[in-house]
Amino acid sequence: KTPISPSAVKLYIEFPIEYETIAIVEASSEFAFKDPSIDITWQHKTDKIIERLKIEASSLGANGIVIKKTDDKNKKIITADENGTQIDHLHYKVATATAIFVQ
Repeated sequence: KTPISPSAVKLYIEFPIEYETIAIVEASSEFAFKDPSIDITWQHKTDKIIERLKIEASSLGANGIVIKKTDDKNKKIITADENGTQIDHLHYKVATATAIFVQ
């Protein structure tokens, strides 16, 4: 399928009556240099993964996504320098969706 604009991709709560499955797409709210953002709240993290799912789906020519699963993740980052060791916790969301094409 021909890629479309991510803004043309709709988020569906349920699968429509007629659709074509394009692919399974995944996204995360984790910081990325190609799409930098610092999302503090869980809602902002959810908004970021929906945006990223739409970008991935649109690149495949899908005009809709149906989220299959979301999950909250935690990553421990340990850094050490002359001042000692520091432990930081990074919280982010991941999601899997079905990219679809609706006539």
